[in-house]
Amino acid sequence: VLCPGLNDGDDLDNTIRQLLEHRPYLQSLAIVPVGLTDFREGCYPLKLFDKDGAKAVVKQVEKWQKKLQAETSSTMIYLSDEFYLLSGEKIPPAENYDGFPQLDNGIGLTRNFIEDWKVAVDEVQPDKFDKEVNLLVISGKSIAPVFQELLDMIDVPNLSVQLVPVVNEYFGHSVNVSGLLTGIDIKNAVLAAKKDKNFDGVIIPQSAVRNGEDVFLDDMTVKELEEQISLPVALALEGRDLYKLIVNRGFGAEACHTEKLYTWQSNAGYTRLKEEENE
Repeated sequence: VLCPGLNDGDDLDNTIRQLLEHRPYLQSLAIVPVGLTDFREGCYPLKLFDKDGAKAVVKQVEKWQKKLQAETSSTMIYLSDEFYLLSGEKIPPAENYDGFPQLDNGIGLTRNFIEDWKVAVDEVQPDKFDKEVNLLVISGKSIAPVFQELLDMIDVPNLSVQLVPVVNEYFGHSVNVSGLLTGIDIKNAVLAAKKDKNFDGVIIPQSAVRNGEDVFLDDMTVKELEEQISLPVALALEGRDLYKLIVNRGFGAEACHTEKLYTWQSNAGYTRLKEEENE
């Protein structure tokens, strides 16, 4: 966990250098930025990375990655998606993740999602919509630019998809990942969007509900959310499932609660969900 002013800069280089001495026992190294909520009191005054700080980390670690790729054909050191999203740097290609060994730690989830979406675009033939269908897709603030770029690729007559990046009022504005969104914040964002337009359904990230349950972190259930926004809610897993949910079935009753959307930032629950699918 990288903390600005504490273990970054030269300290990060020294840490990487010392850990690499433990190869081959060291198989991979994940570097993630410290995360803080608005409710942290009486603790050491940690800081968050800003755009420039995140960019500096990306450039610093890229030097190590290129060195290791030249020596071993493996990247080995991986930055969490937050560094790329915050800095505005491009998400590395899939081959740079060496099979995504750190996926459970949130490393490479964005690239994994993008590649899964691309597969769906190539494989799935969109349905023809006889009437206008308007959908809302919910995300955290940090992943929103990536989602918007993907959604802009959809060109289906009578189908409109609007992205709503939700501000996290529950835990604080510095918490900007989809996996920590709460029912109340999603509700307020959807109701605000409904003031300007009528929608047929809402798609939310599965990572925002507890593993194996339809319950958000604030104890609101998906059913309660549906009742309070007066719209059906669907959950989807991975980019392929989100794309298929949008372009194949519109938003019928059979679609609700059958797909699950995994955005990019969560935990080992993703692996458990995938293992359950394969059983």
